[in-house]
Amino acid sequence: MPRTYVRKTQHGSWSGESLANAIKAVKEGMTQNMAAKQFGIPTSTLHRHYRGISKSKSAGHPTVLTYDEEKEIVATCQAMQDLGFGLTREMVAQVIADYLVLISRPNPFQKGVPGPDWWALFLKRWPQLSERKPEHLSKKRAEGVTRAVVDEWIDTVQKAFEEYNMIQFSGDDLTKRLWNADETGLCLDATSKTVLARRGAKSVYEIGGGSGREYITVLGCGSADGVKLPPLVVYKAKNLWARWTKGGPAGATYTVSDSGWMEKANFNQWFEHSFIPSVSHLLTAGPIVLFLDGHGSHIDFELVNIALKHRVILMCLPPHASHVLQPLDVTCYGPLKKVWRQTLKDFKMKSGAMHVTKVEFPALLKEVWEKTLLAGHLQNGFKCCGLHPLSKGAVSDSKLTPALSSHTDPQPSSSRPGSRLSIEVMCKCSRGEPHLTPVRLHLRDHFAILLAHKHPIHKSDDKQKVKPTVYGQVLTSDEVVELLMGEKDRKSQRKRKAPDTTVKGKGKATKTSKKRSTAASKRKSAAPSVITVEDSESEDDGVCCECNNTVEDEHWVACNQCNLWYHLSCTDLDESPGPEDVWICTFCLL
Repeated sequence: MPRTYVRKTQHGSWSGESLANAIKAVKEGMTQNMAAKQFGIPTSTLHRHYRGISKSKSAGHPTVLTYDEEKEIVATCQAMQDLGFGLTREMVAQVIADYLVLISRPNPFQKGVPGPDWWALFLKRWPQLSERKPEHLSKKRAEGVTRAVVDEWIDTVQKAFEEYNMIQFSGDDLTKRLWNADETGLCLDATSKTVLARRGAKSVYEIGGGSGREYITVLGCGSADGVKLPPLVVYKAKNLWARWTKGGPAGATYTVSDSGWMEKANFNQWFEHSFIPSVSHLLTAGPIVLFLDGHGSHIDFELVNIALKHRVILMCLPPHASHVLQPLDVTCYGPLKKVWRQTLKDFKMKSGAMHVTKVEFPALLKEVWEKTLLAGHLQNGFKCCGLHPLSKGAVSDSKLTPALSSHTDPQPSSSRPGSRLSIEVMCKCSRGEPHLTPVRLHLRDHFAILLAHKHPIHKSDDKQKVKPTVYGQVLTSDEVVELLMGEKDRKSQRKRKAPDTTVKGKGKATKTSKKRSTAASKRKSAAPSVITVEDSESEDDGVCCECNNTVEDEHWVACNQCNLWYHLSCTDLDESPGPEDVWICTFCLL
């Protein structure tokens, strides 16, 4: 870190604001000597700045980059961060080094690029910038949540409130009837991020309790008035043992699934036997609303039937919007994960164990559950998501990452085709129309390439199939119920049309066929199976459940829920899923 110099005299202690005021006074008729005395500026200093001989904004040695050049860098960093492509120190440092060469200015840095001392002083000069660890945001989330999507969602909620006569309730009576349920995963690995080790050691290990990072699914549920329900814990196992349920939060329920993720049977059981009894005293006076995301376990015909029976209005969030529109995600699970990580550290210090077992998990969860999902967090979550009170403006524009495709320059650079983006995107920053200064041109040329590679412009496919969706809709509405019934019948027909896998084919194709025939009986819900026709020696290995055709040299993918097979081109996937990925077909989602 740079040295912190302690000034021993008052020489050069004037501020840039005092200098500006002194120059203004001179221009209005005051003599330079009087202005220098009144504002505490040395006469010679005031004279140089008034004549334009010195352009430094403060006393001391001039910086490598001018004030305006540093200002452009700050503006560019902020603009890139707004677009979701934040710049690192290394990126900016290399651009500065290249820029000094471009304008033939001496490079004073030891290794040719700014070092830690320069960065510390740069951030001190520009407090508008700070180094932050970015949260991962998928491309679909970044492009899918726009102001129009948020406004349409709030309009849908408003119409549902009017249709189901929720407007008869107000104040506390209404907040008691607005609920949100969502899952999160808690890691059982208590390994440390960094440890003290011998300097120069090539490998530093920490022995863990398992083969990798294991998670346990926990379902939380809370209302707009700050009431939280006991959690549902989903273990990855075949059978549930009593010792896995001892010492947990009061009223918590426990279940198991083959994958450890929430499945339809788990969620339906919790909804009917835990959620409904917990809110039964409210249902006698009118309906309640439960907001859910579009997870496959939440969209089920049986679940909708149970909700209709008990007058529960199920509302599904818009796709890829839970990080902005789901109260538990926005304000509750962040603090919960933070407390959980500290609990794992304390557990490791006390027990010396590197891994939390299922027997120890309930007690640790109880400790965390009592400190998190507080009433204030829940109330603020519904407020920030615009759900109570209903408000489109509650969702800040800073949470909505703009789609870069709307900012791209239609005229690409001749030297680098398709790589140059409009300068307004990166450098305008609400300062009027920009001028093409050398530093701004240099910044544009460098970071336009970055944006072009990270966010290519895809041409719209007019032939893409439009599939029915229930996202952003009321699941218990007549239209969606009819849609779910139709898709359920269609799914049953698809199963009856499933290809016979007991004959035809040899080698790999035969093995794959056996896997298909036994997948349903074993109910495996791990990663989706993927095969290619070119690996098969069979002439007719099956029919796609989407297009009812067979295509040679075509990739196939199987749904983890119903184990039916589809052409990759008939799904919404861009590429074949990996061994750790899970894919659910449209019919199972509905």
